[in-house]
Amino acid sequence: AGLYSHTFQNANGCDSIHSVTVNVFPEVIPTQESISICAGESVLIFGQNISSAGLYSQTFQNANGCDSIHSVTVNVFPEVIPTQENISICAGESVLVFGQNISSAGLHSQTFQNANGCDSIHSVILNVFPEVVPTQENISICAGESVLFFGQNISSAGLYSQTFQNANGCDSTHSITVNVFPEVIPTQESFNICEGDSILVFGQLVGSGGVFSRLFQNINGCDSLHTIQVQSVPLLERSDSLRLCAGDSLFWKNNWYHQAGMYTLYSNSITACDTLWRLHVQEIILPPLTFSLRQPDANDSTGALSLALSPASAYSLDGVNFSRDSLYPGLLPGAYVLSQQYEGCADTLHFQIFPFREIPQNDAETVYVPNVFAPDSGGDNAVFQPYFSNKVGNNISRFRIYDRWGEILLDCRDVPPQSDCLRWDGRFRARQCLPGVYIWLLEWTQTDGTPVFKSGTLTLIR
Repeated sequence: AGLYSHTFQNANGCDSIHSVTVNVFPEVIPTQESISICAGESVLIFGQNISSAGLYSQTFQNANGCDSIHSVTVNVFPEVIPTQENISICAGESVLVFGQNISSAGLHSQTFQNANGCDSIHSVILNVFPEVVPTQENISICAGESVLFFGQNISSAGLYSQTFQNANGCDSTHSITVNVFPEVIPTQESFNICEGDSILVFGQLVGSGGVFSRLFQNINGCDSLHTIQVQSVPLLERSDSLRLCAGDSLFWKNNWYHQAGMYTLYSNSITACDTLWRLHVQEIILPPLTFSLRQPDANDSTGALSLALSPASAYSLDGVNFSRDSLYPGLLPGAYVLSQQYEGCADTLHFQIFPFREIPQNDAETVYVPNVFAPDSGGDNAVFQPYFSNKVGNNISRFRIYDRWGEILLDCRDVPPQSDCLRWDGRFRARQCLPGVYIWLLEWTQTDGTPVFKSGTLTLIR
């Protein structure tokens, strides 16, 4: 700063003095401030939203037009971590959470400001223990006994209860019902044995008369005195012979017999044991039914049954008129029962005659699938298979048969219509399938390229 002069000559050649006074403004001192914000917040500094910690500066001109630097230090408080606690209460209780009495399970949260003025979330997870179900037990004792319950010897019937704290600290009531069995009355029974025979009494064979007693525990676990009186009586022997049809049963002297053999039976009379029966049961085995079944075809609309006759056997289709005929022709479509009689025993054969149906070759129908077949009948109906017209192409995409539980019994893929794979004989894994209803699925392509899917059910008859 100071006064500075200089002499010049003007346009006329005369001296001219010009003076300049220089003033120096005081030195500008930089300014500074600090600002603190919470994590996730921002602050407007020098026209920008700032969310990161750091030092931010900008130069301004003051009133004198001199440069002035202002700096702002931004501090970001650490991120506030939410806090949480778990509280458990018993059913029916409540707890004070954030100024409210809470009795139901759930998550309860509230926002607070921490020491830095930032939001802090505190959560309380309230668990409510399941309602305690009172427990109960029944204990039975014999008359005159006692049992220790809740520190007391109990000998009288009744209901006794006490409250405990369970593992969760909640009240739990346990009740015990005491039953006192009635006083045990001694029992007694008598047995008659044949002369020379013996009977098992209390684990020992006894061959003579007498009175035997032993102390047992009855079904209630109480002491019971049981007495057995044994009496020896004379013995008689008799025999008989009976005939039994195979698979049948016979009733003789209050007993059922199911198979051939020699049987011994004591027949009791007034004296309890005076007869020893020896029964010989002979089994009559029916000759097997050997037959062949012809189903209707294009030349004959009726079926026929042929039999291989067995000696001494008679046969009937109406169950009334029996004969020794071996051929039954002219059978119309329907269900039949063939009856066989042999030495007083009988057997039956169930079979069915199915109507013949020829597949049309020139109408809209292209596939015919029967709905019933009988594997044991012989002839065409002994095998289940679909029949195709000339509108079906050369490839059957899929043909499946399922049982009622969805198991695949037959699975054919990409075979010609004439393939033996499409023929099912009613067997699965070399075993005969049971009579019943089965499901089939069929997919093929027409000669015009149209894909077709059909499904249905079939009934297996034996």
